[in-house]
Amino acid sequence: MPDARKMVPLPEKGVQVYAKNGRRYAYKVTRTYRNAKGQPTCDRRSIGRVDDETGLLVPNLAYYEFYGEVAAPEPEAGPQVGGVSEAGVTFAAEAALSSCGALPMLESAFGPARASELLTVAAYMLAEGNVMSYLDDFCERSLVAAEVDGRRASELFASLLPEERASFFSSWASSLAGNDYVAYDVTSFSSYSEGIADLEWGYNRDGEKLPQLNLAMYLGVGSRLPVFYRTYPGSIVDKKHLPAMMAGNAELGVGGVTFVMDCGFVSTGNLQYMHGEGFPYVIGLETFRKASRNAIAELRADLSSARTWIGDAKCHGAAKKGMFYGVYSQVNVFRDAERAADAEADMHRRLDADEERLSQMAEITRAEAKRYSKRGFTIERADDGSFTFERDWAAIDEAAESLGYFCILTSELGADPAEVLATYRKKDEVEKAFDEVKNHLDMRRLRTHRQETTDGKVFCAFVALIARMRIENALGEWMRENRMTMERVMREFAKVRCVQGADGKRMLNPLSKKQREIVELIGFSEDGVRIFVERGGR
Repeated sequence: MPDARKMVPLPEKGVQVYAKNGRRYAYKVTRTYRNAKGQPTCDRRSIGRVDDETGLLVPNLAYYEFYGEVAAPEPEAGPQVGGVSEAGVTFAAEAALSSCGALPMLESAFGPARASELLTVAAYMLAEGNVMSYLDDFCERSLVAAEVDGRRASELFASLLPEERASFFSSWASSLAGNDYVAYDVTSFSSYSEGIADLEWGYNRDGEKLPQLNLAMYLGVGSRLPVFYRTYPGSIVDKKHLPAMMAGNAELGVGGVTFVMDCGFVSTGNLQYMHGEGFPYVIGLETFRKASRNAIAELRADLSSARTWIGDAKCHGAAKKGMFYGVYSQVNVFRDAERAADAEADMHRRLDADEERLSQMAEITRAEAKRYSKRGFTIERADDGSFTFERDWAAIDEAAESLGYFCILTSELGADPAEVLATYRKKDEVEKAFDEVKNHLDMRRLRTHRQETTDGKVFCAFVALIARMRIENALGEWMRENRMTMERVMREFAKVRCVQGADGKRMLNPLSKKQREIVELIGFSEDGVRIFVERGGR
């Protein structure tokens, strides 16, 4: 069915059409030029959505700036339907943020007007992602808390002051932390922009040759909701930022929690800092660390005993107390026989492949010789680059001794290794949250040009992440049973529509069985959606 709103012919010149999430959008090209790399590019502005059935354009406000009023094609004879709006995505965002208490905290920190705009942007990010070019079209076709176009979104981002964000975090984090475990990890966002102060060159997790902005985040393991984040320059390595991240824990009300982290945060300074501040921790250790090697050697016999078997994890586990990194703590060592067998097979496949490559080489560079010597070979290189090689069986045997073992350090003395392992594996939740914010909310690239708009946009993405994870937490089991992804769930929400009559009143279209199930699982009913529609999404 064509869109019931006024439609106009698609301009014939100076317009580009792109598809996104099953819809087509038209853009007016305002300038063409070559970028700093000499590549042809252009500036463009969204002028509306292309109706799939008629091929006509559903114009937005920007269209009229460029073209003025254009006579629309004559409507077909017959009864006309009132304006149709999508209502489900905004409802889902508001329901999620209200039910977890985040929405009233946003209203308190930023005021009702900007909180409504925040809600609109968060709903848009849930449906469309990070590119604000489509925001005005989303507002035109949707029932929203507040009308926001791309220009206003930039103004909104810049208006979210640091002290206001801190006020929200203080309320939000203290409401979640309790005596929970908090997973901690770091990710980064890349950008071409030159106006963002915190963009610096560093280790790029996505393998892009671009400067980056780092983001550190707490995630409540029990609540499975993001708790707090902090951004910092991309050149600072993860382990060095940990004390700065934790310095504000008391102000946030993050107390009585255990921090769960991967091995990238291990350092003597960090462990002594957490010990001194009284922050309990569960943190991974690489097996090449001296503490790990000594613990593995001491517990090797125990880890072959049936008494150390952990049934749920299908591995053996034992613990050793002692001074590690200047702190009296406990190393928990685990041995997974199946992982060991797979790792040993992989090691021999790699050795065979390396040996085949070496046998085909007439010469080798010093750098190559050094690299292969670390991969289990003894290389004898002559000045002219010719060489001989053989396997370094002593080094290979030493490497094989640690296969299938992994270690976790904890500040809790006497902790059961099975419980330590179960706790540590819950940190995967924060890694999933980073996947959500970078991929599903499309924040892999920042697409901002100034520090203040960047800070505000990242905050809006954090709010959208709260909503998305709240919905996913409520629907998780149902999604698994029905083989539904969050993308399909959001498409179901997008299909929830309402009609506005001549008298201005809105009426909800009946929900499908699947839509009713989804709405009920997030704690509402069809009547709740109807009330939301009748009050206009506000």
